[in-house]
Amino acid sequence: MAPDEGGDEGRLGIPWGRPGMLLFFLLAGIGPALAMVLRFVPAHLDALGASPSTIGEVMSVSTLGSLVALPFAGHLADRWPRLALVAGAILQGLGLGIVGAFASAPLGLAAGVGVMSVGTSLVDVTVVATLAAAVGPRGRAIALAYYFVLLNFSRNIVGSSAAEGLIAAIGFAEVGLLFAAAAGLHALVRLLAPLPGGAAKAAAERVSLGDFAGDLARPRSLIVLVVFLALAITFCAQESFLSALASSRELGPVSPFYIAYFAVIVSGRLSLARAIDRIGRGRVIVGSAALLAATMIGLAHVTSTVAFIALGALSGAGHFLLWPALYAAVYAKIRGPGMVTALLGGVMAAAGFVAELGLGGAADAIGYQGLYLAAAAFAGLGLALALTQGRGLDLQAEAAAAEA
Repeated sequence: MAPDEGGDEGRLGIPWGRPGMLLFFLLAGIGPALAMVLRFVPAHLDALGASPSTIGEVMSVSTLGSLVALPFAGHLADRWPRLALVAGAILQGLGLGIVGAFASAPLGLAAGVGVMSVGTSLVDVTVVATLAAAVGPRGRAIALAYYFVLLNFSRNIVGSSAAEGLIAAIGFAEVGLLFAAAAGLHALVRLLAPLPGGAAKAAAERVSLGDFAGDLARPRSLIVLVVFLALAITFCAQESFLSALASSRELGPVSPFYIAYFAVIVSGRLSLARAIDRIGRGRVIVGSAALLAATMIGLAHVTSTVAFIALGALSGAGHFLLWPALYAAVYAKIRGPGMVTALLGGVMAAAGFVAELGLGGAADAIGYQGLYLAAAAFAGLGLALALTQGRGLDLQAEAAAAEA
């Protein structure tokens, strides 16, 4: 049995037996955890007396750094993944060091945040692309589902809690320097640790920019990208305005919403990740989009705390299989995992701008009810476009196309 047919996948559907696979997967949580210092920059600036506009300007450099890094990240991840991982870890450490050294100067903080975000994007893109290349088409959706669980755990449990606790104990600047040292160790480990076998082979079989552009220009590829964009706008609208919605309707804190949300996501991915390709990616995407449309309609009209928490669980149900299925579907349409990962990062950033600037501006006129109804419409658009693809999003269709 060939590796891509699942002979070494193990009980979780990931080929743990391949050289370097388990270590690579475990190391994938380090970069996201170290990046959580960024979450506490606004509070630190506020303590320094910075205005909201200054805080916004400093934080916007993070998004800018990520966008600048994405094209280079995709190119390097496909061709020289080890170099991309080491360089990303070094840049992340350099940025954290600048944050620590210039913690009292907003301009210095902005520079550090920008450099750190370039490094973080380089690491993140390369990790996802390398994992996708290593497991092959049959294991991709499963591997990504488990990776997204690890990502949430690393960011929201390990990194965020460690950064917050250490900042309270030793100070913000000191934590920046401490995390910079940890990033340096991460770079050394990346230099020495082996890449998974399948990823090394994929890096040797380089995909040209022409092949990537040709795949991207196909109508089916563009339709899947529009589905991704529409559902990403729905997600960003939920994330960006939820606390404002809760405050305006006196629904209480948003933490119970997110507790229900993450509980469903983690339990769902751990129990059902292996079923994505059995159910069919197309059905997963259509069903998830329907659940998200219902969630957004519910948020548009919610007036009670109990209903608000229930909508958190419904949102988790809409998201837990959606993103592994969507990522796997795009990887199947367009060659070059690194460039595809960078492309999807850019699409997600564009979705954030549409949600935060477009829908946010519109909310001045149509209110939060109108904003979430618009988000539901985007989910409906994603659902309708996914339906037009029929079974073309599924693994079986990919296999038939490859044989033809």
